Amino acid sequence: MPVGSTHYVADGFPDRIVATPAQDAATGFAVAWRTDASVNQPRLELVVAGNSPGVGTPRRIRASTATLASENGSSHHHRADVDGLHPDTLYAYRVPRTACRGRDRAPGVRGITSARLPQPVHR
Repeated sequence: MPVGSTHYVADGFPDRIVATPAQDAATGFAVAWRTDASVNQPRLELVVAGNSPGVGTPRRIRASTATLASENGSSHHHRADVDGLHPDTLYAYRVPRTACRGRDRAPGVRGITSARLPQPVHR
């Protein structure tokens, strides 16, 4: 990366949003993302996805934060663990920007939980 380049510098808008399945992918997943230090109340908003833009009141999940210093400056890396979901269900989630600009948000993302796997047969 060229010296003085700011192309990869974190800012208040969430980026690098990545979802990973929980140990039981039928009932949970985790979402990680990056911001700068201006985001001091990281959280994830989750709803059951439907066919309407009116999604109802979201479930708000508080995220943990780790600070990372690099040649691009300091950034905050957040992680929200989501549990208690229904198997084989489509969910929509988003990461609000909770800095000084208030209600700015990253685009919504959709993800589906896996179907419940059949139980193994014990002899």
